[in-house]
Amino acid sequence: DIVRRLSFSEKQLGSWSWGDKCFDWFETGRMPSQDEFYFEGATLIDILGDGLAHSQWVLEFPTSGGVIIFDSNFRIPVPLLIRYMTRDDPNGYPRVEVMVNGDKPKVLNPNKMHVKLVARQLVSIADVGWVEPGRNYITITP
Repeated sequence: DIVRRLSFSEKQLGSWSWGDKCFDWFETGRMPSQDEFYFEGATLIDILGDGLAHSQWVLEFPTSGGVIIFDSNFRIPVPLLIRYMTRDDPNGYPRVEVMVNGDKPKVLNPNKMHVKLVARQLVSIADVGWVEPGRNYITITP
């Protein structure tokens, strides 16, 4: 379909086609307005624990899972990418199942780094599905 082809076609430098939207709390711990984004069943925590300049804020999901709910103001379906913690340690983080709007779930393995680096903990990005216009639900289950 044309939307999917155009979304992933080669673009001019600086072009995001229809634009983009980012919800990000990793460095500040500040969440977006609850009018357009909220979560249930997860806890916002500072994984470095100091609450100072070196904070790394993440949503931690219990084994029962949780959901991220947000609105898309795009008129067309757009790809959804998420950032998640990755560790070069087979026992570091649990695998998680990510399902967008009830579509087929994707399993993310946060303990499989695609590049061997000195760092033991990184942030990875994964394409997990498509966002529809209006209300969207990302279900995350460890």
